[in-house]
Amino acid sequence: MSISIDHLTGDGSISVISRIDPAIKYSDESYSEYLKSLDENDLEFKEDEEPTRFILRKTIPYKLTQKIKANQVRMDKKEVYWNMQITAEEVRYSLMDIENPSDMKGKTGLKYEGTKIDDGKGGSMQIASETTMGLLSQLGIIDDLYAARRNYLEVGLQSLKKS
Repeated sequence: MSISIDHLTGDGSISVISRIDPAIKYSDESYSEYLKSLDENDLEFKEDEEPTRFILRKTIPYKLTQKIKANQVRMDKKEVYWNMQITAEEVRYSLMDIENPSDMKGKTGLKYEGTKIDDGKGGSMQIASETTMGLLSQLGIIDDLYAARRNYLEVGLQSLKKS
């Protein structure tokens, strides 16, 4: 696969399957490989099962990434406070949809709900609602989504360094 600057900056999305998806036969090794490539051929699927796919933006508008970073650290009376929810915020701003929501970990009602915000470019965009993010947090899959998007971007950066 040839990767260009569009890999990092172009419009579009990536599709991610969580490690807890009941449609896959999970193993640490295969899921690690999958996270590196996002190639579904790295996963083994159960017969007649279709996975849930989380659709993430490849890019987040620059002003919004600055907003996320600004909320990462704050100072109060010469003490530094780190916001450990930065991972969740990045997922919230990048999650666009959930395709084929399944009954993960016995939790029902998995669906995408969005809320509109200013995109920092004079328009608006939809991000995941607090309800959606709360459910993803309960399921424990925010880290999977974050890692997949970060790995996707890292592959793009590495390919640019090689060219």
